[in-house]
Amino acid sequence: MVWQEASAEKREEIREKLGLNDPIHTQFLRLIGNAVKGEFGLSYQLRRPVSDLIAERLPATLELGFISALIAIVSGVVLGV
Repeated sequence: MVWQEASAEKREEIREKLGLNDPIHTQFLRLIGNAVKGEFGLSYQLRRPVSDLIAERLPATLELGFISALIAIVSGVVLGV
């Protein structure tokens, strides 16, 4: 259901289900507590657990990071000398 097309009752039900009616400090503490446990919730777009998406993309991210660091170190040493 598209948010703009939802009735006021349905919007309130969704806000309550997601905990958006709670005070901001309560929402933040819930976020931190879940993150410590490795529970990042569901992706709204892909409808999959966020922890699965992170694990799926982590190898490519690390590879890009290591390669870019290697290029930066090598080029920095060569240009520095």
